[in-house]
Amino acid sequence: APAAGSPAAPVPEAPDAAAPEGARPDVLSFAQQRLWFLDQLDPGTPLYNVPAALRLTGVLDTAALTGALAGLTARHEALRTAFPADADGTGRPDTAPSVELPLTTVDLTGLTPREREREWARLAARAARTRFDLSRPPLWSAQLLTLTEQEHILLVTVHHIISDGWSVGVLLRDLAELYRSRLDGTPAGLPELRSRYADHARSLRDALDGGALDGQLAHWRDRLAGPLPVLELPSDRPRSAGPRRGAELLHDWDGTLARDVERFSKEHGVTPFVTLLTAFYAFLHRHTGQTDVIVGSPVAGRTRRSTEDLVGCFVNVLPLRASVTGDLPFDALLRHVRERAVEAYDHQDVPFERLVEETGTGRDLTRTPLFQVMFGLQNTPGAELALPGLAVDDLPVHPGTSRFDVTVLLEPRDGALRLRLEYDSGLFDAATAELFAQRYRALLRGALDRSTAPVGELPVMADEEEARMLAGPGAADVPFPVDRTFRELFEEQVRRTPDAVAAVDADGSVTYAELHERAARCAAALRAAGLHPGERVALLAERSTRFLTAVLGVFTAGAAYVPLDPMYPTARLARILTGSGAALTVHTRATGALLDRITADGAPAGRTLLLEDALAAAPPGPARAPVEDAPGDLAYVIFTSGSTG
Repeated sequence: APAAGSPAAPVPEAPDAAAPEGARPDVLSFAQQRLWFLDQLDPGTPLYNVPAALRLTGVLDTAALTGALAGLTARHEALRTAFPADADGTGRPDTAPSVELPLTTVDLTGLTPREREREWARLAARAARTRFDLSRPPLWSAQLLTLTEQEHILLVTVHHIISDGWSVGVLLRDLAELYRSRLDGTPAGLPELRSRYADHARSLRDALDGGALDGQLAHWRDRLAGPLPVLELPSDRPRSAGPRRGAELLHDWDGTLARDVERFSKEHGVTPFVTLLTAFYAFLHRHTGQTDVIVGSPVAGRTRRSTEDLVGCFVNVLPLRASVTGDLPFDALLRHVRERAVEAYDHQDVPFERLVEETGTGRDLTRTPLFQVMFGLQNTPGAELALPGLAVDDLPVHPGTSRFDVTVLLEPRDGALRLRLEYDSGLFDAATAELFAQRYRALLRGALDRSTAPVGELPVMADEEEARMLAGPGAADVPFPVDRTFRELFEEQVRRTPDAVAAVDADGSVTYAELHERAARCAAALRAAGLHPGERVALLAERSTRFLTAVLGVFTAGAAYVPLDPMYPTARLARILTGSGAALTVHTRATGALLDRITADGAPAGRTLLLEDALAAAPPGPARAPVEDAPGDLAYVIFTSGSTG
């Protein structure tokens, strides 16, 4: 899961975790077990890296920084833990008493300012893609880039199996205090760690094994019963298996919108998280038309005070399922989402990994289980770093991967909101992700202004996009070449891009050159069957590249086509065949029996031609040029239902 931050769920007063039992070995938490298993499928994958980049401006004491990083390693067991495989092939945590973390340094002072910016960005991206060996510590790295005497960039990459978003805040706080103590030569004023991560992992497994969470499991079984929806956002490319490439865009929303979200939430008795999440559900419904939607949302997973200061992978993910319809008023959807969210937080102790097991979700290498999109409000406490004598700015850095189709994280920043939208760049172009961000904001703004409006009537386009669409392409008339036929225009495209894919169906794809060559063979077969220019050809075939080939073949032969949809009743097909006066009927092997039933009703099929035979080979003889045709010639005859007018 991405960096955690539960929507204002306070850490309850609860007894501290029990002290570890020396006789019982440490175990993997459920989250660690899943991450370890995924790493076995793709060893060293950077998909679960958590990178950070900090620009340090001022006088930096490199020795003190090196000592502070060593102090972090000594203080937090997670930073000294690796996960080798046992003899039975399962992973186990192995914490070393000490681990050296080398702070590698790179001097960029000899480069020009532009070269320095380009080089640090390249090194940051490379560091974010560090391939960790989970069997050997440390599972984090640090690198210091020197740009000038007064400017440095600290790159830190941590594997998710030992860290989460809350942990980042803990690490930054502790690093600042350890750096100060080394500068001053005084003890670090850090809180005592009252438990170990191993305590958390063991207590959670004991709770599940002992039946303490049976009630929570029953809730999730009920909530996730039945067929689970698969969200299908419109994408720019088909989905494929393999490593997920990803990218991220950032939008800083103005303080006015953030204040309006706060005001709206108070008026409706919900948290800002619920308001923002409800708008996201509406956004997803408007883009997919789906009414049953599951969105994943991270929660901190730290339900004991003794875990507040620990570094480790505590984060849990809740699959929030909601019903969305276009006629549902937004404020009614708001109440529905609030109810589902509260229920989920009341049952948040069940690990996500256990929910995957309970639902019996089959493994699909192209999609994540239970949900395909993630949403979170990142209100993680204490995530700012303050180092003596240094101004610190966090810099955007991304590993170039994506765990989900789309992840939307909102962060309160100085009274405003920052949107982080991570997307699968194998599915979506950057322009599409940009539109998603703009449309989500437009819908949220519309919902804040008109809370009683139905979801289907809320604005889904930003003003700029709507203006572009209303203005049309280039805001100008585009001339159409009415002096040429479709066949001629198609052949021009063949000459421009012969090897480009022209069409795709379930059986594969066909290029422009291939489609043109097949259409020529089809036209030759039609002529050999006695077809004359101006006659009509009935096409009884399924939607496919072969159907498209037949259409182009009919055009090339100078004739017109009459589509016969195999899904129509035979009586209607017989009436169309009779009324069209088709001189020739082209069919496929799959529709041959259907043609027999149509003609049995007395419909005259004229001459018939099997499409597979027509495409197999042209009749003997020299290739013939297309017939003379004109733009005004008949192209097709379509029989519509009366309801179309």
